[in-house]
Amino acid sequence: MENMMPFIGTAILKLLNQLEDNKHITGTFSFTAADNFRPKDCRGSPEFICNSELAHDPVKNTQYLKDDTLYFRVSVEVADHKPWLECTAKPLPSYQ
Repeated sequence: MENMMPFIGTAILKLLNQLEDNKHITGTFSFTAADNFRPKDCRGSPEFICNSELAHDPVKNTQYLKDDTLYFRVSVEVADHKPWLECTAKPLPSYQ
């Protein structure tokens, strides 16, 4: 169980357009118990957005990178199954 995902569910990552309240870039990532969690091997998603799309685009009225800052909105929906609780069979210490 050492490589188990820290949660099972869906994460929605939204890169916000800093010029207006639409045309945000959204990525949805689902995690299951079968997924291996490798925190040292996280290299991102090349399909999310290209570096060239981050700058101001007056035609599309988008600018994701502004003043060296990106804004993200993240929401996570966790399933009822919590695998991290399966390995906590020993009782917690009692302080009396």
